[in-house]
Amino acid sequence: DFITPKSAVSRLFRDATLELAEHHPFARRLVNSGRLSVPCFHVGSPLSTPDHDDFSGMMFPGAPADDAPMPDGSWLLRHLGGDFTLLLFCDPDETLDDTMTALSSLSQDPVPVRVLRMQARGTAGNRYDARHGTAYLIRPDQHIAARWRRADCEQVRAAVRLACGHH
Repeated sequence: DFITPKSAVSRLFRDATLELAEHHPFARRLVNSGRLSVPCFHVGSPLSTPDHDDFSGMMFPGAPADDAPMPDGSWLLRHLGGDFTLLLFCDPDETLDDTMTALSSLSQDPVPVRVLRMQARGTAGNRYDARHGTAYLIRPDQHIAARWRRADCEQVRAAVRLACGHH
């Protein structure tokens, strides 16, 4: 009804809401774009690698990846999807060169994994309970397949196999 009002009163409400939303944050919550669904949490999915490290927050295996602003002004979810991506969090004043070199070989695997270096400090790092060395494997559908405080190639490969149903 919001997008295509069925009456003059509904149209008046919609138009007033959109006009207010442009300048007043309270009205933005009233805008109904018609979104009919939200991403599903695949809790306990046999395609997710169980945690072996301690984490807090909602970014657990099976959860849809949260969006976050990137340093270049883009958004994280625009960099995810269509393939497996390993988010590798690091502090700007520390190096992960050896780890990056090893993990970059995953891009040559039969099921390639792209490595995306992320800042451990900031919005994304906070949302993903990241510290230096934390890694999240994101599935092509933007759900979390696995996470580690320190990842190595074999752990990532095993998680990819599991996420693909190859136990």
